[in-house]
Amino acid sequence: MTRSGIVVAIILLAAIFGMPYLGGERRDPGFILPITPPPENAPSATPPNAPSATPPTASLSPSFPSRTASRPPSARAARTTAARVPLKVKFPAQLSLAAKAGQALFAENCEPCHGENATGTENGPPLVHKLYAPHRQADFSFYRAVKFGVKSRNWNLGDMPPIEGIRDHEIEMIISFVRALQKANGIY
Repeated sequence: MTRSGIVVAIILLAAIFGMPYLGGERRDPGFILPITPPPENAPSATPPNAPSATPPTASLSPSFPSRTASRPPSARAARTTAARVPLKVKFPAQLSLAAKAGQALFAENCEPCHGENATGTENGPPLVHKLYAPHRQADFSFYRAVKFGVKSRNWNLGDMPPIEGIRDHEIEMIISFVRALQKANGIY
């Protein structure tokens, strides 16, 4: 079958079954019979002495030992503990103008949760951490977190709500301050 034949076959199948990912609506093709259980008072097709087709319920649900009882602490739990212990952060010897402005904005908007110089608190993770290095978290990730909030993924500290009343250029200055802190601490 040629490529054009395969494409035609896919389009026909999409038209028949209404594949939503190909633009069609999902609909009943009409030739598949629904499976309905027989009424309760209907006679059984199997003789009364025949063995049951389903095994006993006990063998269907074996009891498994608890996996959480003997599990060692996870890396996520270790990161959560690390977020509660303040980090020692080296401050950069020199900041750019944008980073200096970002430092003041960070203190006003971010410091209550992320701590002084982004060292982390019980409410927010440390941003001077390898998880937030530029190759792992691009500047746009920081921008989206500030603008729209973010679900908790790496730390058990709760979700971050969006920060209201902060402008786009102010977010860029905060990011330049955080990146300067990271670079001074070997995270870059």
